[in-house]
Amino acid sequence: MGAYELMKQLNALRSRIIFQEYFPLIAYGIAFLLTILGVQKDVKTGISMTFFFFVIATVAVAVICSGRNKLKRRFVELYKESFVTTVVSSFLEGTTYRDYRGFSQMDVATFGLVKVGNVFNSEDLICGSYKGVDFRQADATILNVTEVDGEKHIEQYFSGRLFEFTYPGKYVQNVKVFSHNFKISLNLDAPIIDLESVDFNNAFDVYTIEPVDAFYILTPQVMERLVKLQRRYNNIGFRFGDKRVCVAIDGINSFEPDYRKKISYLEEKERLKGEFNVITEMIELLGLIPEDDKE
Repeated sequence: MGAYELMKQLNALRSRIIFQEYFPLIAYGIAFLLTILGVQKDVKTGISMTFFFFVIATVAVAVICSGRNKLKRRFVELYKESFVTTVVSSFLEGTTYRDYRGFSQMDVATFGLVKVGNVFNSEDLICGSYKGVDFRQADATILNVTEVDGEKHIEQYFSGRLFEFTYPGKYVQNVKVFSHNFKISLNLDAPIIDLESVDFNNAFDVYTIEPVDAFYILTPQVMERLVKLQRRYNNIGFRFGDKRVCVAIDGINSFEPDYRKKISYLEEKERLKGEFNVITEMIELLGLIPEDDKE
């Protein structure tokens, strides 16, 4: 499917979705107007017809809007299958994108950044390699749903982007770094240590049972870069260990279309490029590129 035809289909779908969102307001507005006109002509007749008008409006709303969620799903599917897949693969050779695949619960558990609840969803999986660094990223929503005395309680552990990068440095024990605003759902059996940077300590808490590893990883340059990432993304966490770096950014999702605005190919391509560049910029800022692959 060509770009023109794709944009045409996407904008046609979004127009139908928007119409269905505003249709209840239109239908009940007409019903109210007809009621007012009826009352002005004859009070008894107008009052008796009020119920009739609003029943008709309710039926019309139910019929017209019954497929709205289906249209939204189709809009997202078409956007991701036909557009995001092509655009993402063009940014970096060898990159694969799977819109309805993501990390498994086991993957997320091994990342050691967020707790895996009993309601789990992950999608928008991207796998590839950049300057010698293998990476994976996906969106994830993790909830824990419990029921006490017949009342359901929903606790959101995480909703955002997760990343996994290969780490070229020496093997280290777990070093976990969380911004102060990051909601930590894990039970962290490790003390908090302070480092030499005041700015870093004001932005992050560092948990590790091996302070030597933390001082090895968190050099002044790395701390400065992590502070930049914290200022950009606010709720962010890192785990260094097992020859990899795992990152969690709470509160943001990737590659989600907005049906409320007209789809422009060039604008969407630039927006997607920006979301994809989060991966490569993070690799650069974390200093993960092996010496042999640096330009």
